[in-house]
Amino acid sequence: MAKILLVDDDSAFQTMLLYRFVDAGFEVEPASNGNEALEKLKTFKADLLILDVNMPGLNGIELIKILRAKDETRDLPIIFMTGSSYSEINVAWLAPELKHQVLLNKTTEWKVVLEKVQSLLNTPPAAK
Repeated sequence: MAKILLVDDDSAFQTMLLYRFVDAGFEVEPASNGNEALEKLKTFKADLLILDVNMPGLNGIELIKILRAKDETRDLPIIFMTGSSYSEINVAWLAPELKHQVLLNKTTEWKVVLEKVQSLLNTPPAAK
């Protein structure tokens, strides 16, 4: 069972995604900000990180810079999910050294989100 660390400060959105991923057969660990995600990654060995960009405290971009500097998380697949329009996001965070994998808007259809997750994890579609 693939493990997903789901990092978002919007509790309603996070809960909705958590239930959908669990229903699709994933093990999901929630975190509400970057600092909490760093703590959880000490014990939860995620196969994929789903990450909000704009969060209070340690935001998604800052978290990725920290993770990419560590050997054990350098190649962790990431899906950025944001409520911001893409034009509002500072282009600097798209720098190659961040190695982000996918950028999705929070309004993206569930089917597309699930397909992106399965693609990054190289897992077949769930039987459901």
